[in-house]
Amino acid sequence: QLNAAAFYYDYNDKQIIGTVLNNPFGPITQLVNVPKARVRGVEMELVLQPVEGLRIGNSVTLVDSKVEKNPNPPGQPRDPLGTLVDFRGERFPNTPRWQTVSDAEYRFGLGSDMTVSAGGTYVYRSASNAGLGENPVFRIDGYGLLDLRLGLESNAGWRVQIWGRNVTNQYYWNNVAKIQSTVTRQPGNPATYGITLGYKM
Repeated sequence: QLNAAAFYYDYNDKQIIGTVLNNPFGPITQLVNVPKARVRGVEMELVLQPVEGLRIGNSVTLVDSKVEKNPNPPGQPRDPLGTLVDFRGERFPNTPRWQTVSDAEYRFGLGSDMTVSAGGTYVYRSASNAGLGENPVFRIDGYGLLDLRLGLESNAGWRVQIWGRNVTNQYYWNNVAKIQSTVTRQPGNPATYGITLGYKM
C-alpha cells in the first residue's frame, strides 16, 4: 500500500516565536509577524506485508519552509541573542527538512490462545535551528532513535509487553533556548526500558 500527499502553504503575517529588543531588559522572546512566508512539501508512506504476520512500514516527510520577507518595523529581525540579522531565505525554527519513521512487526501464534509480537521503530529527523537567525548556538543536530518491543497476548484478554526506547542511548537535544543571559539545551530521554501490562474486558 502506497500513500502520498503534497502540500503548499502561502502565509501573510505569519506569527513565529522570535526576539525583540525591549529596554531595559534587552532581547526578549516574543511573537513576531513575518510579512511573507511559505511552506511546501511532500509526504509518502509505504506499507508492505510480504508474508503472513509480518508488517513493514516506512513514511518520509519533506518540509521546505522559507521566510520571504523580514518582520516590520526595520530593526526587528534579530536572533535570540539580539543580533540584527536577515531572515530572508531561512527555514522556520524547529522545522527539520526531513523526517522519517520506519516500523516493522512480526506476529505469530503460540499454542491455541497466545499471540507473540516482536517489532521495532526507527525515527529520524534532520538538523534544524531552535531560533530565527540560524545562529549556530541554537542548532539542533539531526538524530535517529531506535525503539524495540516484545509482546505476548492472550485470547482471554490480558497482554504484556517488554519495551525499550532509544535503545542505542543516542544523545540528542529537544530544544535550545535563551533564558535571561543563559543559553540552555534540553536533552532527550536516554535509553529507557519498561514493562506494560494490560487487560481487556
